[in-house]
Amino acid sequence: MPAIICQAVGCACTRRSSQFMCTDHWKRLPMPLRTQINACWRAWRRGEGERDALWLDCIEAWDEAKRWTAEGEGRLGQFVPDAPRIRALRAARAR
Repeated sequence: MPAIICQAVGCACTRRSSQFMCTDHWKRLPMPLRTQINACWRAWRRGEGERDALWLDCIEAWDEAKRWTAEGEGRLGQFVPDAPRIRALRAARAR
């Protein structure tokens, strides 16, 4: 089974499948951002509303966490957000 890598830009640490980032990066995130990520994920898992919209909420929260981490580590130029790509794919499918 391949190792699952941390979502932080440039991090090669492994993480458990139940984690978004390695423990070091997760603990560095501001508490409101961690709370937002957990809330989005739980709402999506429970299906509390439209699942596509909930999934996009998760992706946007993850993008913000990755951006925040990349900025703090001087890697902002390497950060590529996923949410705009997902929105474009959904728009193309809706046509």
